[in-house]
Amino acid sequence: MSTATRFFLQPDLAKRYNFHKRAILRWRKAGRFPEPDLTLPNGWPAWKDTTIEAYERNSMKRRVAAAAIENAANEPVA
Repeated sequence: MSTATRFFLQPDLAKRYNFHKRAILRWRKAGRFPEPDLTLPNGWPAWKDTTIEAYERNSMKRRVAAAAIENAANEPVA
């Protein structure tokens, strides 16, 4: 049994990340957010739930890696 795909609009994502919906557009233009999976007839971009989940997993991996590098740089040299 498969589950139905859920789509997120910019206002949904703005609420999810607690940012203004224009932030999503800025992130897209800067290459920091995935392109939408489809554009609705009214012009609104929409993302599949799987796209957003993959973005969040990759974002978390980048943050963890950056924190590890920062921690290693701050360790005293013996």
